[in-house]
Amino acid sequence: MPPDRHGHEHGPKVPIIFLGVETSEVPSVVSEQLGLAKGFGLVVDYVVPESPAATAGLQQNDIIKMLNDQLLINPSQLRKLLQTFQDGTTVTLTILRKGQEQKLTVKLVKKEMSSRHSFLPGFGHGDFDMGEFNEQMQNMKEQLKEQLGAQRGIIRDAVMRARDEARRAADEARRAAGQIQVRSSHDGGLTTTKIDLGKAQIVFSDDKGEMKLENVDGKKILTAKDPQGKLLFSGPVETKEDIDKMPPDIRQRYEKLEQTTLPAIAPSEAPNEQDELRDDAAEEVINQV
Repeated sequence: MPPDRHGHEHGPKVPIIFLGVETSEVPSVVSEQLGLAKGFGLVVDYVVPESPAATAGLQQNDIIKMLNDQLLINPSQLRKLLQTFQDGTTVTLTILRKGQEQKLTVKLVKKEMSSRHSFLPGFGHGDFDMGEFNEQMQNMKEQLKEQLGAQRGIIRDAVMRARDEARRAADEARRAAGQIQVRSSHDGGLTTTKIDLGKAQIVFSDDKGEMKLENVDGKKILTAKDPQGKLLFSGPVETKEDIDKMPPDIRQRYEKLEQTTLPAIAPSEAPNEQDELRDDAAEEVINQV
């Protein structure tokens, strides 16, 4: 028989009496806590959905003590006992649930299972085909993985679109308010330049802090702050003497800005009429400061 896509070969199907549980022996510590005789009882590890066991109300972690009047000691015994009944037979399971004994009535059914596993002594711990069950679980995992991957891609695309739209909206709002913002990378760091046409000022920000040039009463004023907002310098930069009075590191940064950043602030795309007016106003601010 040819293998399936997972490489398993399934033998012919044969009818068996089916309960729909996977069980294991009760651990000694649990037996002691519940007062069970050592070696008796089976823990329900799994209940097959829509099986006779599920219909009867059997739940995971229940402990099956008896099938009718037969004490249960291991999963293999349970499988063999089940095969002594006919299709449609009603049996009684005596169980322990949270320390309380209950009796459940179960109507057994006949189900076709793979002959490769159904009657092998000691195979698995249930009365159903664990090979098929494991295969179904693997299929579900693969499908879930594919679905999650697709969902992550959709979410990532949505976040990127929302971020781009928010950025465009913010840029348009700044332009409408007479503000221009330019971001650039220099020497491995990010530099932000903000031009406020209404206030006639330019603000430069990088990892060393902020430097603001503005026109106050016709004078060019420089204000420098460190990354934490602490004031480092504030004063006019009208003459060479003014510049010579600045702290050396501030003077060096200011001169570098005059040489590189200010000349680089220019539109890179063909502007429309309104953009030309704003750009002319920005050049006027630059000339003023």
